[in-house]
Amino acid sequence: MGLILNGIVGGNKYEDELVSADKLIDLFKLKDKFTKSKSVIRFDLHQNMTVKKDGEVFHPQQISILCLTNGTYEGDQFELQYYKTRTRKDMGTKGKADYMYAPRKIQFQGNTLAVNTENDKEMAVFLMLHTQCETSPVRKRGSRMVFTLHDPHAKALEQQKSMMAALNIYNSIANDNIESLRLIAQGMRLGNFTDKSASIVRAALFQKFEEMKAAGKMDEFIEKYESKVSTFQGIVLDAVHRGILMQVPEKGFFVYKWGVNTNKAGQLLYTVPKNQTPIESLIEFSIDNYETVILAIKDEIIKEKNRNGLDKAVDDTLKELIEISNTEEEPEPVKEEVVKKTKTIGVKKTHNL
Repeated sequence: MGLILNGIVGGNKYEDELVSADKLIDLFKLKDKFTKSKSVIRFDLHQNMTVKKDGEVFHPQQISILCLTNGTYEGDQFELQYYKTRTRKDMGTKGKADYMYAPRKIQFQGNTLAVNTENDKEMAVFLMLHTQCETSPVRKRGSRMVFTLHDPHAKALEQQKSMMAALNIYNSIANDNIESLRLIAQGMRLGNFTDKSASIVRAALFQKFEEMKAAGKMDEFIEKYESKVSTFQGIVLDAVHRGILMQVPEKGFFVYKWGVNTNKAGQLLYTVPKNQTPIESLIEFSIDNYETVILAIKDEIIKEKNRNGLDKAVDDTLKELIEISNTEEEPEPVKEEVVKKTKTIGVKKTHNL
């Protein structure tokens, strides 16, 4: 049995380095998972992998986990490989030996996999660090969960954390400014809520949250709900729904112009390239020019009545996007989805802002 580490962990660089299970336990702070009285560590299939029918719970007969995983830990990228045997093939191009590793996958037979740490501590450590393990310290929020470490204490803490996260979402949807929620709901593509009452907007968000929570995707909902990307897209969609921006055909193209009741009435903002969906293309263009577009939309928004709090929601979104674009770090998910995306969109820019 063995573990091969590549990448950077704890400030040190590793290149095809054979590392012990104990070293990884220290590097990834897993000591509390291993005790002298616990020689067998159990992993259970995640509830996402089960199917309920007529009150009964069904598990897959077999699930395979790749013996190779990669992730990010404390800001650094790494790759980890587990094997039971390796056979030398020949010398590689860099003067290092090439090996053939076995097995390629770890099999779950039924819903539980028990690992004897006296015989194969390496497998236990590898599974704990696998990005498809719910309790892995390197699992990215919102990523697919296939199995979890059987740890009643950790599970209780995780359930408590999940309950608090759900409570925070409930409180936010129930009490936050309705104009902010309207933008979020539209940005999450739950529908057109431009002229809908506060109760309808809140109900739509509650319903979507309950659906994703029941499907084991609560983290995914929270990520989208809290992302300024959703709010930003909601601002653009809101402007279209309210006629601040109008989509019209012109010379074989769809174009977006400022609405008839705006300060820039009739002026061209953007021409949609052929073979692109107009609204999605507009959003991509707006992301590429987010500061100018939001400011122009805000000038029109503040003229509207009975929308208390909307200008603050727009200001907060703009402020955060500007701060993110000016920082060297890359917080998730806004910079990745907005700032980085602006460099790769490549849409045609025909505009008069």
